[in-house]
Amino acid sequence: NYEYYQTEKENKKIGKVFNICLTVFIILFVIVGSFSIWFNVTFRFYTVSGTSMKPTLNPDVNGSGFQDGVYVSTNFDLDYGDIIVLYRPDDTEHRQNTIIKRVIATEGDYVTIKMVDTSQGQRYKVFVQRAGSDQIEMLEEEYIYTGGLDWSTNLSPHLESGVLYEPRFYATFLQGADAEFDNKYVLEDGSLYYKVGEDQVFFLGDNRLVSSDARVYGCADVDDVVGEVVVVINDIKQYFVQNENGAWESTGEFWFVKMRAIFGYIFDKIVEFFSWN
Repeated sequence: NYEYYQTEKENKKIGKVFNICLTVFIILFVIVGSFSIWFNVTFRFYTVSGTSMKPTLNPDVNGSGFQDGVYVSTNFDLDYGDIIVLYRPDDTEHRQNTIIKRVIATEGDYVTIKMVDTSQGQRYKVFVQRAGSDQIEMLEEEYIYTGGLDWSTNLSPHLESGVLYEPRFYATFLQGADAEFDNKYVLEDGSLYYKVGEDQVFFLGDNRLVSSDARVYGCADVDDVVGEVVVVINDIKQYFVQNENGAWESTGEFWFVKMRAIFGYIFDKIVEFFSWN
């Protein structure tokens, strides 16, 4: 009887340990699974394939043939200057093509692009009157690409009522009966402005001469914005190797680099949240 009692006692102890281990495993499985689902829904990784966001984002860093990579957060509030990934406005039905651009103006803002005199000569500048404000602001855009052909000297302006407008902006937003949109207003500086519509965003590329952006497509619906770029990984070629067939494959290090970058962003946001509170 004693041996039977001891055996039962040991079995119960083993059963209790097993139940605890099983419970811990299930809890960890649920936590990791939930985090994985949240992570995959919240963050998406893209590579840069065009030159429209140079020099901020590059498709061919130092002639490497490989582009920068970005993590995009689908949990976002659009703010001026944010870099976003959005579905190309002429492909919003199928949503197969995405582009990376910068937020310049949002719902209710008035925007125009015109040529003005600067210390470097005549240059195109973006002017914005924010929603609810009566002040017109000339944007100081230090991120604009200044290499290669110059935006201001290689696109002839459109003259109307003494104002020299950027031609692509004028053709899409301001050009009389041929204009695609009609939210045109003359503000206090005597220039024509376009008012960004409800739930829309006006976006431009940093490489203004070559970028296909709102000047080509018009404004985009906020619903067609995939998310905000929150992490940039420069020159990803260093994390690729060529296999025997000549194809490029990512190394295990690339996964760790991506995870370190995105978890660094998450950690910074947590610290920011608790500091703010």
